[in-house]
Amino acid sequence: MAAKKRKSANEKQQDQIILYKNKVEVQLKADTVWLSLNQIAKLFGRDKSVVFRHLNNIFN
Repeated sequence: MAAKKRKSANEKQQDQIILYKNKVEVQLKADTVWLSLNQIAKLFGRDKSVVFRHLNNIFN
């Protein structure tokens, strides 16, 4: 009997759609959605210092 292949974390995330029920006005420019730090914090229900730390880790 063949072993069942387990999905990686990335594969699991690709199978999901996450909806957020927050009212955040965003800016659309050239098919790109732009949010400020405060808007991202509101969208995810986190303090803006947490969002800043994560963005800083991504871009630095």
